[in-house]
Amino acid sequence: MAFVTLTHFLSAFRTSLAKVEQSDGFAVSELKVEVPAILSQKGLEVLLEVPNPEAGVTPDPAYLARLTMSFSALPPGAELTGPGGAPVDPWKALYSGTTESLYGIHARSSGDVYAVGKLGVLLWSPDGETFGPASDATGQRLHAVWGSGAGELCAVGGNGLVLRCPKPGGAWVPIASNTNVSLNGIAGSGSGLVYAVGDAGTILQSTTSGTAWQPLPVPSKSYPLHAVWASSHGHAYVVGGAGTLLYKTDNGFQSTPSGTSRDLFGVWGSGPNDVYVVGAGGKILHSTDGMQWTAQTSGTTENLYAVWGSGPGDVYAVGRGGTILHTSDGGTTWKLQKSGTTEALHAISGTGPGEVWIAGAAGTLLRRTSAAA
Repeated sequence: MAFVTLTHFLSAFRTSLAKVEQSDGFAVSELKVEVPAILSQKGLEVLLEVPNPEAGVTPDPAYLARLTMSFSALPPGAELTGPGGAPVDPWKALYSGTTESLYGIHARSSGDVYAVGKLGVLLWSPDGETFGPASDATGQRLHAVWGSGAGELCAVGGNGLVLRCPKPGGAWVPIASNTNVSLNGIAGSGSGLVYAVGDAGTILQSTTSGTAWQPLPVPSKSYPLHAVWASSHGHAYVVGGAGTLLYKTDNGFQSTPSGTSRDLFGVWGSGPNDVYVVGAGGKILHSTDGMQWTAQTSGTTENLYAVWGSGPGDVYAVGRGGTILHTSDGGTTWKLQKSGTTEALHAISGTGPGEVWIAGAAGTLLRRTSAAA
């Protein structure tokens, strides 16, 4: 149960509240509201049940008013708390317009957010809230999308598919990748250097912001590669099946022991000395040098598919079963947040502590517009 004062939401729900006041003869400012379901299945709405003020604690059905509240309507200073006064994390479900699974998301600003997925779904939001098709679906699954600043955008997918868009809202055109394997991840340094990784140990490199691609030698082609992260300092990290972890040095990509045989699905760093990796069974690894990796306690056995943060003290990991984890202390503790969904969450991206988006199965899109506690 959670309790909030209705006056916090007076301006957002003036019409509905006025009807309740008129019919039941009480002042909204004097009430507190019981919230039996903090989040709906989609994580967008809560149900406010207003009891008859003369009927004690138990609501009288004759006086029950059901009001819907979006977390985005919370005014400055308003608080929503759960059991024991614990804060409720305001993840808001967005309408994606599709029921296809979304596998990748990338935010360049709050007015420039992209999501990609099954059957070639490619969505764009010009305001961070409303998503629509950015391009006609290719029919070919898209796994990841990445861009830098206001420049190039690239998306990768099945059968070596690479799409490129030169500007926000522009046309997406296919680019020759010279491979037919599934490409699963993409990231760059922001200086025209971009990497794409995929099945059979494939690593592609572009030095021209995604207009041309060349294969790079890798230590092994035994396992699929799932994700890549590149820093502005020239460092790059790749993760894949059976604990595969590669680190780019001056001599190219080299294997580094991960200490696990579990599949690794996501990688991100705030810099070359602060890198996180997530994987199957709730696995989280952290490194301060790219060579030595330490396992952290995630508190979950769910597969974790992606990791992202706004900085060293604000890092998220997402995964199966609607799992959202957050750490503010470098991974010493990971706290579970309420996502409002049981769908698998595949990707996460943001522009800062208070602007974060998540994409997942069945067209799931979530947004957070406040910094985590």
